[in-house]
Amino acid sequence: MMTVYPSSLTLMIPIEPEDHQMAERFSEGCKTFSNTEQVYLTTLAVSVVKSYLKIFDIDSQIRFLKAFNHVPYLLINDQQKLTYQSVLEDESTVQIAVFLPNSLGCALVEINEDMTQGKILGVVDSAVSQWVAIDELNLRSPEQFLSALQ
Repeated sequence: MMTVYPSSLTLMIPIEPEDHQMAERFSEGCKTFSNTEQVYLTTLAVSVVKSYLKIFDIDSQIRFLKAFNHVPYLLINDQQKLTYQSVLEDESTVQIAVFLPNSLGCALVEINEDMTQGKILGVVDSAVSQWVAIDELNLRSPEQFLSALQ
């Protein structure tokens, strides 16, 4: 199990059947299996953050970047963008390749093995072109991320 940065606002968020249905729908148009899997897991990560923000009455809508292999992102409060990278429980490294200009960053979301729950590990402020250990990233905690939205 990887190191999780302590925060009073780190919560396990359920991944609902509707989230899986949406992930299936959006990943169908991908050309390769690895891209299909990436879009599926990233869509689940977006759903986790959307549900997390809803707990704190923060409005968000899921959008997709067709130019970047259907990569999902959230539009928060109709103006701020956030991209996502999913991480499975047993993974200890990550590569953050897609990063929107003028965005709040990229949220790192851990998805459990049976894909029924996720939690926000933190938000990174820039793209990472090579694979890097998650515990070496400078992650803003979920609490710091929420503060940035206000």
